[in-house]
Amino acid sequence: MTIDYTHDGVASTIKASPREALKKYSRKEVALHETPKDCWLVIDGKVYDVTKWVPKHPGGSLIHVRAGQDSTYLFNSYHPLYVWKLLDQHCVGEIDASDEDLSMTNVEYLDTVKEPFYLALKERVEAYFHRNKEHILHGLGSHI
Repeated sequence: MTIDYTHDGVASTIKASPREALKKYSRKEVALHETPKDCWLVIDGKVYDVTKWVPKHPGGSLIHVRAGQDSTYLFNSYHPLYVWKLLDQHCVGEIDASDEDLSMTNVEYLDTVKEPFYLALKERVEAYFHRNKEHILHGLGSHI
């Protein structure tokens, strides 16, 4: 999968890593990692151990609001597209597709990361904030 986007007027492409056999985790296993000192997130079915990133997160404690849970739509809502490049280094596996515990899933939407309308809208919003030197998350120290 590739995602084309523009940041600071520069076109770029995010290339997903080749699908290697990732360790499978149940939702219950992921739910055990729900604190700032042991923080795992599920984003688009992949499991990320972001514990080491928690103290550095520009959005502060918001990173562990959904620790141990599916954070796909929260992540997509608040992060610029280029942040996707940072995720791979934290990937520890993926949700087991046979896991039927749906207690931590989000409402199902179309895959926004692959939708051209969503990408165009997100690029325009990011460009607006950058052009006007405004921060999306006022007071949280985030930079675009």
